[in-house]
Amino acid sequence: MGAVLCALSGIVLNFLVLPRVAPKIFREGEHVFAGVRAYPVAVLLLVLIFPLRIAAAAWAILAVGDAIAALVGRRWGA
Repeated sequence: MGAVLCALSGIVLNFLVLPRVAPKIFREGEHVFAGVRAYPVAVLLLVLIFPLRIAAAAWAILAVGDAIAALVGRRWGA
């Protein structure tokens, strides 16, 4: 239950709060369910569909992959 509440909190934060307090993190013309908004939705789906251990492992892989993608994008991105 706690993981579901965390994911729902992330959805509220990323859809309602972040656009007002940190609008620069959103790309112009970006789809509503892309980037930072899609992350907590994906986590919520993981937590709802899979047992908590599997969801936690998938969440960890998602987090590491996201961080590596950001580093590679900063180094070699256009």
